[in-house]
Amino acid sequence: MCTPRRGLGLGFEDAVRAFRGVGPIAVTDAALDAFLLATTDLDFPPAERMRRLAIALEHARFVNGWADLRAIYHAALRLDPGSAAGHHSLALSASWYYEDHRLPRDECVAIAGEAEAALAEAERLLPGSSQIAYAFGLLWYDHPARGDDPPAYRTRALARFAEAVALDATNVMAQLYLAHCHHDAEDWPAAIAAYEGVDLARLTAERPAWRAVKCREQLAACHAAAGHRDEARRRFLEWLSDAETWDDEALEDRVVNVDELVWAVTRHLHDRHVKDRVRALVVRLGLRERYRSLFL
Repeated sequence: MCTPRRGLGLGFEDAVRAFRGVGPIAVTDAALDAFLLATTDLDFPPAERMRRLAIALEHARFVNGWADLRAIYHAALRLDPGSAAGHHSLALSASWYYEDHRLPRDECVAIAGEAEAALAEAERLLPGSSQIAYAFGLLWYDHPARGDDPPAYRTRALARFAEAVALDATNVMAQLYLAHCHHDAEDWPAAIAAYEGVDLARLTAERPAWRAVKCREQLAACHAAAGHRDEARRRFLEWLSDAETWDDEALEDRVVNVDELVWAVTRHLHDRHVKDRVRALVVRLGLRERYRSLFL
């Protein structure tokens, strides 16, 4: 009679690769048990290992789609039903999943409902969490049904982002999305105040480089829309001066688009010098076709 092995001694990444295999992933009880067995030598408990497996695979392709990824989270929560982190992570993965896979609207709405329920349970288990409040804000901000009533969804998102900032003044992404809500509502004074409240140093340190660069562009655009032409011009010229010093690799890393800049230049500033420099940047970025109106 064979003696069961205590574990295979695999590192976490090796165990994830073994679980993933080749092609779409099929999640079975046997595969989940094998993963736990392979990772018994790791320093975190089974529920946490399972949660981390789900996070590692949230952008992968599954045989049964969302049902398979959900099954991994449910396995983790069976091992530790009181894990706020487990419910929180399930909700985040649910949101990424329907965005990644461009599912039909009804499926997206259903998965968003699961995310809402998971966040509600996470919040019950861990009240007063800035990160959970922020996750709720993101859920409403990007909700697949938001087109049915944009102001209502934006209001719900704004309230949650404001709560997240109140709970943790260093939650820089909540600061940023609070500004986005005011920007989307075209409440220029509130948007300007909120963008000015974003900790750009922290945003630069904690998030991809383009985030802080885009935030500066958005703030300048709000000044332009508010009629603060001199301030908008000053901020845009400062932004352009920085961008013009970046090499091509840095430019590609830091500038995903110049939507707000082009919008402000063509609709509000009407400044020839700024417009010429924007045109040169757009050509350098290879985005002339996207911004054809800039060259008319």
